[in-house]
Amino acid sequence: MSLTSVWPRLPEATTCREVASFESWESAGRTYDLLTAGHSWHWGDPVIGLRKAASILVPGGMLALFWNYHVLEEALLAAVEDAYRAHAPELTIVGRDPSTSDAQDNDPFESNSDFSSLGSRTYRWPRTPMDAGEWTSMLATFSDHARLGTGRLRDLQLAVRAAIDQSGGVVRSQCGTYTWLARRLEAPLAHGDRPSSMSARSRRSLAAA
Repeated sequence: MSLTSVWPRLPEATTCREVASFESWESAGRTYDLLTAGHSWHWGDPVIGLRKAASILVPGGMLALFWNYHVLEEALLAAVEDAYRAHAPELTIVGRDPSTSDAQDNDPFESNSDFSSLGSRTYRWPRTPMDAGEWTSMLATFSDHARLGTGRLRDLQLAVRAAIDQSGGVVRSQCGTYTWLARRLEAPLAHGDRPSSMSARSRRSLAAA
């Protein structure tokens, strides 16, 4: 199996990576059996993204979109929600269970004519406890938090840190990953064409990170 990785923001990328946004990346005629996106699909235009995915996946190929999340204990979450309301009310709160909102239930493949949705799956596990500094540093790695700008992000981090310190200084959370899966539909065959067989050639995978 060969693997191609598309990274949108890594100038130091090695030869095994190709640096571009997924929407602007050129496949150079390559097609793939599997396309994955790890907590990155929301960075681009989903309509353009699905159109691009359909153009590079072979019929029967798989598209898997992954997102990660953290779930805080209820008492700490309430205090963290207060910090977000005060400093960044427009953001998705890191620590809130997405299964309690509509976010995880929106099928990205619904009504798309190129893909057959296979539904979603969720995987959960306990995370190693973190201190206030580790948790608030992690917040800065989320793209929507980074877009707050230095001042607003710092104010949010300080408020969240104070909430954690007042709750004992340790963050205990459950982590999860949910994925939406879809299969590329068979395209109508032109006269004289033969259906391709994935078993007759080397399988190829593309990771849009």
